[in-house]
Amino acid sequence: MHNFNITQKLFEISFLNKKHIFMVIDGQHRLYGLLKAENNYDVPVIIFNSLKTSDEVSLFIDINTKQKGVPTTLFIRYKKSSR
Repeated sequence: MHNFNITQKLFEISFLNKKHIFMVIDGQHRLYGLLKAENNYDVPVIIFNSLKTSDEVSLFIDINTKQKGVPTTLFIRYKKSSR
């Protein structure tokens, strides 16, 4: 039995409002901000199902040691275009 529902046609996932149904490995600050936001936003996510604890640990380490920031030139270009 799943605690979430996937609507493939609409590319939507809905889930029960239940504690500990998901574990956020990266993006906790963004998630908290979205919970406090007054508007609804579409958010891209990656969901892994039924991972072993060792796989969760490996994923956490990979995300937090191998991720790269946005190139400075892209950031500057975006900042200029948003004015």
